[in-house]
Amino acid sequence: MRGLISIDPGVHRTGWAWFDDERRLRDAGVVRASDIPSAVAGSSRFRAFVAEGRANVDILIECPVIYPNVRAAGDPNDVLAVAIVAGAYGGALVQFGALAYVKPATWKGQTPKKVTHARAMGALDSDEFLVWCGRVSPFAETNGRLDVADAIALGLWKLGRMPV
Repeated sequence: MRGLISIDPGVHRTGWAWFDDERRLRDAGVVRASDIPSAVAGSSRFRAFVAEGRANVDILIECPVIYPNVRAAGDPNDVLAVAIVAGAYGGALVQFGALAYVKPATWKGQTPKKVTHARAMGALDSDEFLVWCGRVSPFAETNGRLDVADAIALGLWKLGRMPV
């Protein structure tokens, strides 16, 4: 089995999680950016990070979606910016393994974010939970915690370790 890097792309914060070939969470974090160009540049920096010993992996990236007839908060054009970032990460990482994109509704349905995160954190063993806590405080609201939790949950789902 190959390892997995799961990515929750964003213009300002891109969450990521790395699972080894035994399906265990080994590292996780967030790449910060201020705008689209710096987010795209972040994907290149992340590629160098992956190349340093994490290169035998498949890549799974959450694909932004505009759902018709669903009124979302904010500007619907923001999805286009996230799509650019998702594409940049895919292009930067495709050389390391199989690349796939998944829609949010495919992997988490309409489950509220708090429920998805609770399920994901419940699926981690104590060592894996410490990986998450060591990279981003699970008790802070504004430091990328939600982005990292989304990336971890996405990876756990792909690996069959988390129920939907």
